[in-house]
Amino acid sequence: MRRTWMWQTFCKLLLGMSLLGGAAMLQAASLWVLAEHDTAAVQSFQHTLQAQRRQDTVSLVTLNQAAATPSPQGTWILLGDKALTWHLQHNASAPALALLISQQQTQHLNIPANLPLTLLWREAPASRQLKLGQLLMPLHSRVGVLFSAASQQQLRALEQTAQQRQIKLVSKSWDGTFPSSQVQRVLEDSQWLLALDDPSLFNPTTIKPLLLGAYRQKRVLIGPNAGYVQAGSLASTYSDQQDWLKQLNELLDMPAKQRPRSAFARYFKVMLNQQVAHSLGLTNADAAQLAEQLRQGEQP
Repeated sequence: MRRTWMWQTFCKLLLGMSLLGGAAMLQAASLWVLAEHDTAAVQSFQHTLQAQRRQDTVSLVTLNQAAATPSPQGTWILLGDKALTWHLQHNASAPALALLISQQQTQHLNIPANLPLTLLWREAPASRQLKLGQLLMPLHSRVGVLFSAASQQQLRALEQTAQQRQIKLVSKSWDGTFPSSQVQRVLEDSQWLLALDDPSLFNPTTIKPLLLGAYRQKRVLIGPNAGYVQAGSLASTYSDQQDWLKQLNELLDMPAKQRPRSAFARYFKVMLNQQVAHSLGLTNADAAQLAEQLRQGEQP
């Protein structure tokens, strides 16, 4: 009798292990990272994602390789605008998540709404940058904004946040050239300048005259990215590979039909130019604390 009971128990254990193994196999997925080139940064992304998703197979495909062979089955992770464009032309029906995508670049693509595609915007949300500036300069409620036709969508979203937070936006359209009466007027009528993520306005050609003009008017710049902070902007939010991978893993764990159509970076950090901060008397400003305050403010 005892032997019979032991044998039945052993069979149940084997059955349970078999079911668990089958479930694990069903959950395994083929992930294809599509990038323009096979670079060290892309390889680092692939290897880190594979280390975090040991149950899945993560493979790297360049655009040249994808064009030469039929597209395999699985979920595609598209790195950059060119990878997204190729996917829409050749493999649009496959489930995909696109990272480091510019809102401006996608405006002309007319992407169908029914595709199993999630777009993760590379730009920091303008509303988050506005809140960062308000944390650093709570007494300054007049914020200058320069925009182009390409960044009007960002401006509209920013206007809603500004109204909610009782901030007055001093906004002017600008073509990105100097000298500029629009830039001069915005600097004179505002207390600090918020830079939208608009490469036609904020780029290596305009950065020096813009920062010099702001310095003469004793104005500081918030945004548009970490590179500008290194050049002389006061602060900016940004997301690194660790942040993007964390959000990507959460989305990959969701059924494709439940994934959002688009999203900004959910996880982020703050970069602070300590020299500029000290010139403003912000000696106690701490990047990690600022990021945590912003995260708490965004929680539902």
